Amino acid sequence: DPFASPTETTTYTVTTEINGCTYTDQVLVEVVRRIAPPNTFTPNGDGINDTWTITGLDQYPGAEVIIYDRWGQRVFRSTGYGEPWDGTNNGVRLPTATYYYHIRLNQVEGNSPPYTGSISIVR
Repeated sequence: DPFASPTETTTYTVTTEINGCTYTDQVLVEVVRRIAPPNTFTPNGDGINDTWTITGLDQYPGAEVIIYDRWGQRVFRSTGYGEPWDGTNNGVRLPTATYYYHIRLNQVEGNSPPYTGSISIVR
């Protein structure tokens, strides 16, 4: 059985022969690069973990990040993720609490399910 683990989206041409007949087909193997949203950050001005920086998100320039408070009010939204979230809403520092994120990668090739989870601010 053929097996492939490409690091980039790749189209493979597969050829097989059965009873003197040759069959050829192409198979697209789509690689979705993972992102790693941290579950806590500490925006206290000490220069360590002051922003919610998502590893791997820079690979998705069209990504949309939305963060909600526990009442479902949107407190942050970014398309393209130019700046990581600093724990504020319209310039006002948000309190220590748990918030909820929804991330859509919006990549050109194919679709992937949204990333959802919680993020805690610790001050």
